[in-house]
Amino acid sequence: VWYFHGFDPATTARYRRIFEAASERFSADISDLPDGGDGWQVSRVGVTARINYCRYEDLVRDFQYAPLWRRALRGYGALWGYARDGALARMWRLGKRNLGLALSPLFVALVALGLGVGVMTAIAGMAGLSSVPMTVIAALIWALALMIVAYPAFYLHLVADLFAYMRVLALGQGGDWATYRQRVAGLSEMIQAGEEDETLLVGHSLGGLAAIFAIEALLDRWPQGRPIALLTLGSVHGAVLVQKGVGRDRLAEAIRRVATDRRVFWLDVTSPRDSFCFPLIDPLVLAGTVEGTVSPRVISTRLARAPRIPGARRTVFAALGRLVGYLLAQQRGSGYDY
Repeated sequence: VWYFHGFDPATTARYRRIFEAASERFSADISDLPDGGDGWQVSRVGVTARINYCRYEDLVRDFQYAPLWRRALRGYGALWGYARDGALARMWRLGKRNLGLALSPLFVALVALGLGVGVMTAIAGMAGLSSVPMTVIAALIWALALMIVAYPAFYLHLVADLFAYMRVLALGQGGDWATYRQRVAGLSEMIQAGEEDETLLVGHSLGGLAAIFAIEALLDRWPQGRPIALLTLGSVHGAVLVQKGVGRDRLAEAIRRVATDRRVFWLDVTSPRDSFCFPLIDPLVLAGTVEGTVSPRVISTRLARAPRIPGARRTVFAALGRLVGYLLAQQRGSGYDY
């Protein structure tokens, strides 16, 4: 298994803890990889799986490493790009939860500004002051303070960063795009056909795009007749495909290439409650079909049944909690084997 993580600067150790927490009730034997690589090994009932952790968390960390005000402005700028090329309208038709998540940082900013103006106007009225400039300045300070508290509390800075990064990937230009594509190409080069009975690429959230690009690059050197599988979990490829740009077209091309190769079995797992993706939508609906394309198997899972991860404070934010739920064993049987 080659696992591509999402828009998360966490290291291999954190994802191993998630896997261990989810595997407790299965009595699985989890150990380090024999060669000391990034990942871990799982054995249960005579089956051994090598989990290779495909790392690019440093790229995520570098993109997120900026003052809060700059990250917020970058997020608002990305939203303007979504609106300008019609992506927000397409998101409205495909997944209102996804649109609501994208707009949530802007909504909080407008609410904070509205509260600031209302509160400061009321205070100025009670104090008998009529200085409009001072009231406006005080309102802006109030709004800024409220945003400084609200953004980290609801992880809205991460939401703004994610949609800004997907804008970068859709446009397909600049240093961030070039570095991302170079890293994904390097990860694809690591994957070779060995003695394993099965090879599976797993892409979670933003990692869904990386897994799609990686398996496309892998097909040119993959042995004929040897099957390979792709599993995307809550993948955000839809939010890139509804935009316009060279990167968007490149992703659509990769999806069509994967969908025409008969060696690949592709399973796309989403949930109607997941705000980060467009649930139960065939990727070929957005990427376009060509002769020979075969749609992936698209299924839904009940993320509400997934247990919480001990010590994962950010999963208290419902949207992030549900997104992480793809990586967890269900508390009760629901037909979804994580």
